[in-house]
Amino acid sequence: MNMKIKILKITIFISISLYFCTGCILNTKEDWTDLPDRKFYFSEFQFILLDSNKENAYKFFKDFPVKKIMFMLAKEYNITIDISDFNNFLITKKISAIKAEGSIRTEKLIWNKKNTENNRITFIFERDYFDESKLNLKIGIYSGNSTRKIINTEVSKIDHIFDQLKFQFESGKESLKEYNEKSYDKISPIPLIIETNSLSTEIEESTDLIKIKSMIDDYVKTLDESGKKEFKHDIIDYIYQKCN
Repeated sequence: MNMKIKILKITIFISISLYFCTGCILNTKEDWTDLPDRKFYFSEFQFILLDSNKENAYKFFKDFPVKKIMFMLAKEYNITIDISDFNNFLITKKISAIKAEGSIRTEKLIWNKKNTENNRITFIFERDYFDESKLNLKIGIYSGNSTRKIINTEVSKIDHIFDQLKFQFESGKESLKEYNEKSYDKISPIPLIIETNSLSTEIEESTDLIKIKSMIDDYVKTLDESGKKEFKHDIIDYIYQKCN
């Protein structure tokens, strides 16, 4: 009798361990197959690191392999994922769109999609304040008020996220191989991922403006006070002539 109880306890322990190690499986493949709307939107990215700032958060968001992770998710669940709003935010370098949260000190920095979507995907990335090798990525996939999937990865390097996803996903090895072999990082569009939307023309124009402003900023930094005054008058006269 005692042996049966021990076996039962071990079985329960293993089941619970597998549940958390595989990212908290909340749905079966059949649930995904029956999903009527198969388009999802990347709607939120949280960067958690005590005392960080918006500039550092923007650089982190820009360097993070969002597209690659989304492709693996899209292949695994046979869905389409729209990351165009996030890409627009990166292209326009709108750092003011990042929201800082914390009581006394900044605890997290958040990018949010402006419009609320029914089918949405969120990332929460946490870097330990005392040990930078302790990294955690939590991926949430939601439909309305329902949680379809929560995936947790704990790694020491960002690249190791793919090692975990490769084994958590049935299609992990295949999708990772396809992404790398076809150099999807360097091309657009790629299957199942929407990277741009109807605002692309406006974004291209605003990107040019951002470049011009950046060049002006860099040039002004080289000037003394008298040089700045002279440049201000010169640039105003130049713009006035071109715009009239």
